[in-house]
Amino acid sequence: RGSLHPDPAWTATFRVDLADRPWTVRVDAGEVHVEAGAPGSPVAVLRTTPVALNDLLADPASFDSAVAGGVIAVDGDVPALRALIT
Repeated sequence: RGSLHPDPAWTATFRVDLADRPWTVRVDAGEVHVEAGAPGSPVAVLRTTPVALNDLLADPASFDSAVAGGVIAVDGDVPALRALIT
């Protein structure tokens, strides 16, 4: 997704499970890299469906309501996941 503009000094690794398929999302020096498979030690995990993730990326402000409503499940560093999405 081209609209993500993380802090250039920020480095973090996340696990995103889409319909039970794990993906690694790495933020490294302001660049985002996505690859199939689970990372070794993610700072946070997001579990959802591909459709729900697309909806979340289209409306990042819905992050908290998506968590509260069970549309997405999160574990670990929630503020870091929020920063990744928003």
